[in-house]
Amino acid sequence: MHVRLIETIYNAVLHTDPFTHIYMKPFLRESDYPELLATMPTNYKPLGARDSREDGTSTRDVVDLLVNPPLLKPVWFSVVLALGHPHVKEFLFNKFRHVIAARFGIDPSDAAKLPALRMDIRLMRDTQDYRLTPHTDSASKIVTLQVYLPKDDTTSDLGTSFYRETSPRAFTEVRRMLFLPNSAYAFPIKRDGPDASWHGREPLKQAGIVRDSIILNYYGELKK
Repeated sequence: MHVRLIETIYNAVLHTDPFTHIYMKPFLRESDYPELLATMPTNYKPLGARDSREDGTSTRDVVDLLVNPPLLKPVWFSVVLALGHPHVKEFLFNKFRHVIAARFGIDPSDAAKLPALRMDIRLMRDTQDYRLTPHTDSASKIVTLQVYLPKDDTTSDLGTSFYRETSPRAFTEVRRMLFLPNSAYAFPIKRDGPDASWHGREPLKQAGIVRDSIILNYYGELKK
């Protein structure tokens, strides 16, 4: 499966507005997608206090897919193995080589070889009242990729928003990653400048809403 992913990453159109990113659909094998939805893990845990409602209940729950992955259903195990494959990391880093090179002070041709000191692959479930204020991501993160897992296209508006900072802490939404079945987006973290990677999500207001996704993150040395 990882060959499919690296081909998709390689062929994805590189966008630069409001910051460097790619959007891919379909991302995973289309034949696997129905089984993926039908066999989703259920051992969610609250992500943290920051994502809690006033009554203390969680708006974002998580399953760490790198903990006991052999216990996952076969299609999930294959997806985790594919996402975690070194070639997927190399192709992503090469796709974003100019941003990564400028941030880490290396030649763009060496970006694919930049080590990721840590990786996580997590299944996320966002529910009513979840929100994510505009941010650029942590100084330790290099690249992030999110795979959307809706059942159909009726909630396409629930995707992550990309912003431009128009004045200090004031933002304009430039693009929204449509929350469509078997779609994904990825971007390199850039924490300063007019093309910084400002992204977020307005509050999920609908009662009973569920936003499922897989998030893959690569981390390295702390950089601005």
